[in-house]
Amino acid sequence: MYLLEEKEEALSRVRYASLITPQLYLSDVWTAQDDAKLKELDISHVVSVVSAVGDGASQLPQCIPADRRLHIDVEDWEYADILKHLGTTTAFITAAIEEDAKNKVLVCYSA
Repeated sequence: MYLLEEKEEALSRVRYASLITPQLYLSDVWTAQDDAKLKELDISHVVSVVSAVGDGASQLPQCIPADRRLHIDVEDWEYADILKHLGTTTAFITAAIEEDAKNKVLVCYSA
């Protein structure tokens, strides 16, 4: 049992981001809050699709300028209506990519 708990604790510290397209990553919320990982991946914009704590701003990475962050407050449950936010998130991602071909967007979600 101890080894399983130790393995779970180690895994909880792993930060990952899946490359979806050359300019778009998908990650968990912990990776999106990891300034070092964002800098390593050269992320320029972040879309956070998680349930907000407080105003939601504390969940967004502070190393990314405010005008390059988008927070969508969505409850973390299977019946949440995420499609109603598709226009907003798509417009934000498209604008970021069209602004500069070097820009990289990270979209994060809750567990």
